[in-house]
Parts: sequence; C-alpha cells; structure tokens
Amino acid sequence: MENFNMEQLENAKVTSINKGDIVTGKVLKVDSNTVFVDIGYKMEGKIDISEFNSPPRMNDEIEVMVIEKDEYIGELLLSYKQAKFMKAWKNILEIYNDTKYISGIIERKLNNGYEVDIGIIAFLPFSQIRHTENFEDLREKQLMFKIIDIKQKFNKVILSRRQYVEEVNEKNRKETLEKIEEGQIIEGVVKNITRFGVFLDINGIDALIPRSELSWSINVDPKDIVAINQKIKAMILNFDKRLGKITLSLKNLQSNPWNTVDEKYQEGMIAKGKVLKIINSGVFIELEPGIEGFIAKENLTWAKHIKSPFEVLTGNDLVEFKILKIDKMNKKIALGLKQILPNPWMEISKKYYVGQKISGKVKFIVKNGAYIEIDENIEGFLDLNDVSWTKKFITGFDAFKKGEVINAVITDISAESQLLKLNLKQLLVNPWEVLNEKITSKMPVDVTVDKVMARGSYIKMENDLNGFIPATHYDYYHSREQYHGKEQYHIKEQQHHKEQPPETLHKGDKVKCLIIDIDQRNKLAICSIKEYKRTIAEKEMEKYIKKDSSGGMKLGDMINLNQIMKKE
Repeated sequence: MENFNMEQLENAKVTSINKGDIVTGKVLKVDSNTVFVDIGYKMEGKIDISEFNSPPRMNDEIEVMVIEKDEYIGELLLSYKQAKFMKAWKNILEIYNDTKYISGIIERKLNNGYEVDIGIIAFLPFSQIRHTENFEDLREKQLMFKIIDIKQKFNKVILSRRQYVEEVNEKNRKETLEKIEEGQIIEGVVKNITRFGVFLDINGIDALIPRSELSWSINVDPKDIVAINQKIKAMILNFDKRLGKITLSLKNLQSNPWNTVDEKYQEGMIAKGKVLKIINSGVFIELEPGIEGFIAKENLTWAKHIKSPFEVLTGNDLVEFKILKIDKMNKKIALGLKQILPNPWMEISKKYYVGQKISGKVKFIVKNGAYIEIDENIEGFLDLNDVSWTKKFITGFDAFKKGEVINAVITDISAESQLLKLNLKQLLVNPWEVLNEKITSKMPVDVTVDKVMARGSYIKMENDLNGFIPATHYDYYHSREQYHGKEQYHIKEQQHHKEQPPETLHKGDKVKCLIIDIDQRNKLAICSIKEYKRTIAEKEMEKYIKKDSSGGMKLGDMINLNQIMKKE
C-alpha cells in the first residue's frame, strides 16, 4: 500500500471500521484523480476527486463514508458525497420529527416546481410558493421552508415556502398582539397605499393609518408622505384585540400646529398662503404646514357670479387674503380674498343711475333671467318679463346666449344687495299701447291664420304680435254651408252652444277683424271677425239711413246691405 508503514500502524487510533460507517478524516494529499484521507485507521482512504465541487486543501477535515475495505490489498475506498447525503438525511429526519422548518437554496426551476438544496435536492411545488414571490426574487437565496412530506424510500422531500411563511407570521402576529397597547410607538412596513389611508405590515398584522392621521394637513395625498416598502414608526390610536384590528397615527408623532394657531393668527389679519386645492365651492389655502384655511366661492371676488373658482385662482398660487374667522376647536379658518380689494359697490351711485342706458355681456343664465356683466365685478339682472313686449319665454336659456351683448336700461340700484336691475323692453315701442288705441277707435286689423283649433284660431299680427279669434267670433256667413235669412243664422248659432263650431278658417287665411280685448298674461290680442262684420254693417246701415231723409229704407237697399256683408 502506498505510503503505508509500521509507524502508521502503531499510531492508528481506529482499530475497526465497517462498511457504511461515517467518520471524520484529514486530507493528506490531492492529485488530479484522487483525494487521500487519513481517518485514523491503519491505511489511507481514497476518494474520487469528482465528488467535490472544488478540490479540498491539505489538512482540511472532512466527513466521509466507508464504501469498501480490502485489507488484503491494503485499499480503503471512501465517499465524501455519501457521507454528506447520509448526514443530511439524518438532519432532515430529525427536523421533520421536530419543527419541520429547514433552510435551503432554490437552485433550478422545473415544469411543476423548483429544486431546493437542503443538503439533498428537495422539491418545492409551485402551489407551495406565495403568490407575491417569483423565481428571480428567490433564486440562490438562503430561505426557510417547511417539510410537508418525506418519501425516504425514494430519497424524496417535499417542501412548502407558503406554509412556513403563514405559520411564522401567525406566530409573530399572536406574540405581537399580546404585547401591543394603545399609545405605544410601533414600527411597520408600508404594504399598500389607498385614497383613504396607508396599510402597514406589523409582524404579519395589517394596521391602518387613516388619511386624516397621516398629517395635520387636511388635503394631503398619502403618496406624498410614504412609499411602498418604507419602514415607518407610528402611534397606536386604537386596538381591537378580539378582531385584531389596529388603527395608527403618524401625525401624533409630530407637534400639533393648531395648539398655537391663536398665537400666530388673529381675525381681521392680512396673511399669505399657498393654494392647495380648488373645488366647486371654494379654495383651500395652506397658511403653514398643518394649518389650512378656506376661501368660499362668494369671498373670492366682488363679482356675484363666477362659474368656477378656477377663474380666479390656480393651484400653487401664492395669495394674500384676510382672515375672517378662526374656529380653533373644529380646526377651521375662514378666509376672504375680495375683502382686501376695493368694493366697487361703495361708489356705485357715482358711476350709474336709474334710467341710464348700458351695454354688457350675458355672464350667467338662470331660470328666470340672466346676469349681465356691466363692468368688472359689477353685474345687473335682467328678468325674463323685462325682455320683450311680445314674446313669452319659458326659461332664461330660451331668451339669452352666454357672451352675447345686451343693451338695456337701469331701473333700480341696490348697493346693499350688490345688484342692478335692468330692463330691455323699455328701449322698445310698446305695441300693446298701439293695440289699445285700435280697440278704442275700432280700427280693423289685417291678420293671418296660424293655427286652427276647435275652440278658435291663433293668428299672426303686425310687429310680431300674436292673437286669438275664439270660434264664437268667426264669421258664420262664410261657413262651409251658406245660411240665408236671420232665422237660419240664429239656428246655426244656437247649435254651436251644444256642438263644436264649424271650421270656417284655415291656416294661411288672411282676414280682417277687430281687437276686442288684450290678454296681458299670455300676450295675446283677442280678435273678432263677427264684431268687424257687425261694425261694417252698422256703418252701412247708418249710411243708408242718412240717405233716406224720411227714415224709411227701400227693399233694394236692404238687399244691397246684405250683399255688402257677405263680400266683407
């Protein structure tokens, strides 16, 4: 046997070894094919160098297994791999019978899972990995697993990463819940950021920092304060041990600026701040971090109507304002922007007067009218009833267009209400007054039938006026059936009290009539063809009477009068 001598035999500490024994030896020599090891026996052991990932060094102590012993030829074959494998199996079995938790390194991805080195190659199914973990994050890292099954006959070990993490988290959770109490400062990792707050992971426990507890500032974006996976400390505000719910506060670790607000700010004071947020009803202003005020929409400008606060201010603007009211208890400060500007209504009478003609643009339309911008911050109101003598509008949107120029007359000025009353139709001739004159003088008018209904006909008149002829005021001499004689006329007229009047007019007909009344509410002239005919007849009668100085009338004259009435 190579390098074997009597001195080694005499110094041998191990007198007996058996196949399968695992012993510790010292590396004596390493060549290109073999590693020679002294295990304290009377002969040196040999290990094939291919069993090592990298060759051992001289005097390294390693554990080996006795594979074959032949004292006749003086050969002792050892295995480094087998010793390592058996030792690993022994360790695995001990762990499996105890905590079942073992460390290992994920080495390779397979079709249905991963290979993990735990001293031997174990199998980790995909189903036993947490959904938040992936191969690239886990590969070649020392991780903990749980042994969930062993098939020693096949040298197979099944692992679970998911079960290990869940069980450890649950254990940590219970331990943490036993220790924590309200008012305690605790550390956690930001797990999720939502619009209503921030979720922290505290040893497997989900805790919430509500948005209102992130900062003393009211309008704050959680993403501007914390970031995902950031470690932060917070104070426990509320702890429900039964439900395991924890509510935290970040702002309670900072001093409350509202405690000294009355020392820095007073009502009536002029101050400066930054626009934080603009909403439909007004603007939030930051006086300092944690101290915010609000400018209501009506306190932004002396103009009574603005569509949006964006017309006056924009985000991050630095503005000067007046402090109107401080409510320390409710942490509210009312601010005013227009209060530091000159009030144009204080000197309104110097610039405008009742009866003055003005011109302005339609700024804001409402149901019953429109607000007209006469000057910067000065508005007048034009009511629907003061727009036209003849037209009837249902809403302001029927009468006005935003931005159009309107000419009107000032009818009232109220500095207290900050409003001018305007009238447009006073600039126009009142056609109803003209019609009243025609009623008195019984002057006939020419009209066009616009719409025929059972109860009468709507008509179009001069100057865009509308009128109505009741069916009872039609000309019955022009009905579809011709009636001759006074007796037949009365019969037909009596029938109309019981039945629908005959259709004697058609759309587009041009007729003469008299105005007998005016419906001011509906802006309609009530007309009568019958009265017109009667008036003509009376005039003709008077004419013939005057011709007959004796007071009598000839039969021929009566016939001519009847023909005149039919023609008219």
